[in-house]
Amino acid sequence: AARVPIQTPMLRGSLSLQGGRIDDLFLTTYRETIDADSPPVELFRPQGMEHAYFAQFGWTGPNVAGGVPGPNTVWRLTDGSTLTETTPVTLTWDNGQGLRFTRVIALDAQYMFTVTDTVANLGTAPIVIAPYGRIERQGVPPVLGKTQILHEGAIGTFSKGDGYATTQLKYGDWAKKPREQYDSTGGWAGITDKYWMAALIPSQAEVVEAEFRVTDGAGYDTHEARIRGAARTIAPGRQIAETQHLFAGAKRNEILAGYEKSLNLPRFIYAIDWGFLFFLTRPIFLIVEFFYEIGRA
Repeated sequence: AARVPIQTPMLRGSLSLQGGRIDDLFLTTYRETIDADSPPVELFRPQGMEHAYFAQFGWTGPNVAGGVPGPNTVWRLTDGSTLTETTPVTLTWDNGQGLRFTRVIALDAQYMFTVTDTVANLGTAPIVIAPYGRIERQGVPPVLGKTQILHEGAIGTFSKGDGYATTQLKYGDWAKKPREQYDSTGGWAGITDKYWMAALIPSQAEVVEAEFRVTDGAGYDTHEARIRGAARTIAPGRQIAETQHLFAGAKRNEILAGYEKSLNLPRFIYAIDWGFLFFLTRPIFLIVEFFYEIGRA
């Protein structure tokens, strides 16, 4: 399928019109190694390649005449040519039975995508659909999942009672819990590496169902983080809009803290794993504790 280029000072890649997948992304300000000619860090990789890794947004509606856009739907690029921090792009798909889907994808100067879907019901009967976003990783690259200090795997923060709770599943533990579900108002969920992360962010006022899932594939396991919104009814002649966000980039404290404030995200800076600092400073802590106990004695 045709592709739409992505080009900002911090990101380079493309998105596929098949499924509207954001599936080709490089972090241009970071390199794989310290060598001068080292290539930039690859975050997302297209479907069909080894260790494919991508994000996709869509709708569920099993009883909708003409269907809803799915993973193989080919969208039309109807506005814009290159996705930059100042030029969003617009995709359109018509199901042939009175439903028109319009998707505007915007990107800021850092790592945040904003995906706004408008669904217009031009038919004669009401329809019921629900929005979703998902991040899928097909197989875990051999360089991941081996550290015992830092967290790599599923991560998310979900509402719990009057507060929030953060969930982390390392790849090994995730395989033992192939399906974990969470009901939440707002929050966020994604897949994190040592330095990089992809995370889905719904409206913080919306009641959602989040899920971390592992399924067997053809020689590899597929790891998926998914957030599904509540179903809504669209009457004939009416339309609705849904806005979701995708973070795809480096876990820098000042960047995560900025998004936490601007989007009112709970515990977004928790994506940075400070466990390694405890590991490094534990000997000092033990020495201080030793002399403290001597002083008490």
